[in-house]
Amino acid sequence: MMPSVFIYHKKTKRWAVLIYLSILMLISITYIFWCSISYGFSSMLTITNNQMFDQLFRRPFGPVGYYALGIMISIFYFEYSQAISNRDLRKRKSYIFLHYIGKTKTRCFTIQLIGSLILLFVVFIRYSSFKGVPLSEVN
Repeated sequence: MMPSVFIYHKKTKRWAVLIYLSILMLISITYIFWCSISYGFSSMLTITNNQMFDQLFRRPFGPVGYYALGIMISIFYFEYSQAISNRDLRKRKSYIFLHYIGKTKTRCFTIQLIGSLILLFVVFIRYSSFKGVPLSEVN
């Protein structure tokens, strides 16, 4: 996935990189949904045995969507930071999208609050998700 950042700098390949990252996110969502249904996992937030963690997060298509989303957000932020200093780049969609978020202080604060709550949730969900698993099975 890291070559996608390098390829993105070529003007003719930008759409290919965004489509590639979007496809990786869709494959990841589909894989997690398919594994959850076919193996009968209870919930994404409650890990009942070690097989669930192994199937969803140690296989390559489980977490690849999170990394693709992070690369796509970093590309949007890079475009936005370039457009701040160069007025010719302000017509790009990434600048318009991020400028819409930061246009008012209340909207910006709301997005930052939601983002920080999601970040705290993702960091601390690991401690509450292994409730029914004995300590000998947790890696």
